[in-house]
Amino acid sequence: TPGILEQLGAPAEPAAAPPPEPPAAQPQVAPERAEAVDRIVKLVQLAAQMPGVVDWSAARAQIEADLERISGMAAGPADLCVAYAGLLRAALALTPAPPSAARLAALGEGVARLAAPVDQEALTRFSAQLGGWSSLA
Repeated sequence: TPGILEQLGAPAEPAAAPPPEPPAAQPQVAPERAEAVDRIVKLVQLAAQMPGVVDWSAARAQIEADLERISGMAAGPADLCVAYAGLLRAALALTPAPPSAARLAALGEGVARLAAPVDQEALTRFSAQLGGWSSLA
């Protein structure tokens, strides 16, 4: 006996669902922003490797200047780089001279996150990390 769907003239198998749309391409950061991030990361690494050679006040001024430039280079409306750079500047303000290796490592990791658009999760994560900044040895 034929099934009810066949009797009604409907196909026995449901039509295949259309393929899902590919995810929207994530906006890319400007090359100038990537260069500024790279500069900061290298400077922080150098300060960690050779603390007696790097003048921390000059390094800090350069980092702050690059963070200011990065703040003006959002990759789109969803890129929270302005707020994230503000958190990094707060971390710098909480960092005594000379900074500890742990603080420099955390700062380098935080800055490296700016190489891509910053989402709410990254902002929340670094904000939580900033709460324990003074305890980094």
